[in-house]
Amino acid sequence: MLRIPIPSSSAYITESGILVASATSYFWPDSGIKPRLIFMSHKGDDPLELSDFSSGKNLLLHVSNDSTFLGLDNKLLLSHDLRKWRTVLTAKSSNTFWHMAEAVDGTLFVHDYGFGGGSGIYRSADGGETWKQVVECHKLDKDAIHFHSFAYDKFRGLLIATLGDGNALKIAVSKDYGDTWKPLYNGAWQCLPIVVLKERIIFGMDSAISSGFLVWYPSDDRWETLHLKYVKKPEASDLLQIADLRALTNGSWIMSTGGGSLLCSKNLQEWQIMHLGARNPDLRIAPPHLFGHMLSNEINGMVVAAMGDLVMIIDSKDIGNSSIDVVQHYAFYNRLKGLVYAAKRRI
Repeated sequence: MLRIPIPSSSAYITESGILVASATSYFWPDSGIKPRLIFMSHKGDDPLELSDFSSGKNLLLHVSNDSTFLGLDNKLLLSHDLRKWRTVLTAKSSNTFWHMAEAVDGTLFVHDYGFGGGSGIYRSADGGETWKQVVECHKLDKDAIHFHSFAYDKFRGLLIATLGDGNALKIAVSKDYGDTWKPLYNGAWQCLPIVVLKERIIFGMDSAISSGFLVWYPSDDRWETLHLKYVKKPEASDLLQIADLRALTNGSWIMSTGGGSLLCSKNLQEWQIMHLGARNPDLRIAPPHLFGHMLSNEINGMVVAAMGDLVMIIDSKDIGNSSIDVVQHYAFYNRLKGLVYAAKRRI
């Protein structure tokens, strides 16, 4: 595992190297980091600045065919050569773009994120040249502040979205690329990242009540919860709110947390710390540019973690070779709090 000390908000691996978007945080726009796009080798050598920008923050880096998309402030930029960029979509001034997804036919989706009056999901049928907003979060739940994330389920043809914060509807699905939606989950556990597998879909909890995963088995519409807690790490006061999650081709898992930690697992029930982030459980005063903690795509067993203040290059073969730091537990008290919370939202 390599650690490269450069500011980072997202990364993408190509066959020839790694793209890293470096920027300030969404919550700390005045930290003084110049937004730029860097290309480096798979070993982290010879970083080359491809583009620099005058704006303050970004969170999104997505590559589709010969097109690269970058979320910069409230604008979605498109480039075909990584040097010349143009704006193809503009969100509310207080929002920024966070996640993108792509359907099997090449249809693209992106959502914006913020706290200034809602967020939306947008769709493009022409490779990202033009966009249409297909839904706004308040249309799904009037109390939702924003979309947390979404994913396209190629096995069932579903667009799946997670919402927050403090609202009743936590997960919704669409069968027609976002034109119409149905509620999927109205329970206690608020979620953020989504991993789609053939037999199950895993949602990473972004909850102040408990930590872990919500698992949906679509074939029989069955739900399962896996609750996690730290062990043998009294210094780890990260709340384990899951920011991003990846299932790797060798069966391993990697997740990043809102407190800036990075963990790995072979089975979802037991996790090892690869990097320990903010130690203060109050994330509002966590160190600057610790937000997003986005994980890249996987190529040849390699994944890149953009952890805010550094880039971590991970070989999946190294996962699972240290002591266990996080384990599954029944979480009786947390489950009870969750039942009370869900009941209040239904009144």
